[in-house]
Amino acid sequence: MEFSSAELTDYAGIVADTLMTLESHDLCGPGWGTGEPHFLRAQTKTRAQFPEHGIVYELTQQGIALFCAAHGVRSDPFLAFVSKESHFTFAGAPALPTVTPLAMLFPGAK
Repeated sequence: MEFSSAELTDYAGIVADTLMTLESHDLCGPGWGTGEPHFLRAQTKTRAQFPEHGIVYELTQQGIALFCAAHGVRSDPFLAFVSKESHFTFAGAPALPTVTPLAMLFPGAK
């Protein structure tokens, strides 16, 4: 899925709405953010390295179960999710535009 040019102009709103909707259904927790690598790194407890801009979010049990079901894992999704033998791939993920954290709260901010 690629964003259309019209969607790219409201990327921050689309991402915020999507993540708030997922949160409202307990598919992700309230701790989420989007932005450039230095911002994402600051949002994680492990100070993970990020090669490019993206999205980080807090996991929930319901979100893990749905994620695993979407990948065909239906028996013990929590064990599969943390197993070193599991390989979840994201082929064809769209490129995300760069959005500053400030722009997420105040569209049009730089």
